[in-house]
Amino acid sequence: MFIIPVRMFPSELEIKKIAVSHGDTKLIFTITSKQKRSSCPLCGKYGNHIHSHYIRSLADLLISGKLVQLQLRARKFFCHNKSCPRKVFTERFGMGILPYVRRLCRSIDVLRNIGLEVGGNKGALISRIVGNPVSSSTILRFVKQLEMEGPLLTSGIVGVDDWAFKKGGNYGTIIVDLESRKVIDLLPDREADTLSQWLLRHPEIHTVARDRASAYSRGIKNGTVNAIEVADRFHLLVNLREAFQKVLYQYNSVLKEAFTEYSRPNTGLLINSHEAVPEVAPKPDTPNSQRHIKFEKAKELAGKGYSLKAIARILNAHRRTIKKYIRLDELPARQTPLNQRYLTNFFEFKDYLFECHKDQDYLRLDANICAQGFNGKYTQFCHNMNRFVKPKISGLSRLPPIETWSTSSLAFMVLQEKDKLNSKDQRFLDLLYRKAPQIKAAAELTRDFKSLFIDTLNPQVVNLLF
Repeated sequence: MFIIPVRMFPSELEIKKIAVSHGDTKLIFTITSKQKRSSCPLCGKYGNHIHSHYIRSLADLLISGKLVQLQLRARKFFCHNKSCPRKVFTERFGMGILPYVRRLCRSIDVLRNIGLEVGGNKGALISRIVGNPVSSSTILRFVKQLEMEGPLLTSGIVGVDDWAFKKGGNYGTIIVDLESRKVIDLLPDREADTLSQWLLRHPEIHTVARDRASAYSRGIKNGTVNAIEVADRFHLLVNLREAFQKVLYQYNSVLKEAFTEYSRPNTGLLINSHEAVPEVAPKPDTPNSQRHIKFEKAKELAGKGYSLKAIARILNAHRRTIKKYIRLDELPARQTPLNQRYLTNFFEFKDYLFECHKDQDYLRLDANICAQGFNGKYTQFCHNMNRFVKPKISGLSRLPPIETWSTSSLAFMVLQEKDKLNSKDQRFLDLLYRKAPQIKAAAELTRDFKSLFIDTLNPQVVNLLF
């Protein structure tokens, strides 16, 4: 026997009769309302003349891990207001049970809060875990039904930047109150007119921190009277890093020399002039190769009466391939890509390369042997030079790889604190500064400019920047 307290149901619901049925996972409460009349949703006039009855199924919060469903026996009333266009209306029960919904408001509030915290897909997963399963579309629908607050007054100091609907595709504008450090609004694009219209609705704004986008500058000028435009420190420091990168672009040859000297300080490049290692073609198909197995299996399935489409689906191959396999009595050797078109006459120039490699770089050596009749590409020349070398004693070995840093990485390294650099980066910077005093001077000026901001900049932002 169940003792059901009336207060477990919405307070607006006047109950006359309750019946309970239960199973292993579900509780069903059959409820009859005792209110005698209800108001028409259009004209507001009360009606008490019953038209008919119907059952509303309403989901509620869990009780002891069991799903709860209310079977509410509701009524339809006649509206006797002759000027009202609605002649029959359904019974209303107050804010606890809204029209047309299939859940109590408290159940909707729980699901909406889950959706606000983790989103639709994760929210649907959590709802299944807690025993109140709904789809992600349902959770998103509850979130979208949430009434948004009207425009809030800001502190007067806001930050404007862009944000990505889809990175590399669509972008909008984010507006943040810099005093409360909260997001105020998200605009659908990065246009000047959109920002100016938003600013016109907020005349209290007197200071705007922005990035260097010209559209934002025009939007601020058109949307405010005398607002102060402040260049965002974040973007100033990003621009500083990019400016130093442009300095590095002017010293590409110096950087290449530094990379080579750092990676191969004492390595001599001696080509083995006594013998040349020929380019090796791949081994032919063996009886256990994947291609050979497919060939045998295709012949076997064709003998059993399988169609071309079925064999292609089973062997995960194209029908034209299967058709070719069936027609052949023996699987031919694979056409190797290393035919005469890919072979080069690199080793005809080994004597010249042996004599001249110390005084010339790869580009110049390649140009010289091309003039003498080399029939390969520059990548093939580099490949052979790196494969067939003799650093110290007889025997072939590979050249050690050249370590490189991108200009972006070098800019980050220069603007980073020395105690945060690893030993390898610090050694390379010392070598680079010795080879190019101009780069060292530019780095010192860049760090001095950076120090103007660091004293007042949030350390977490500094760590993100550098």
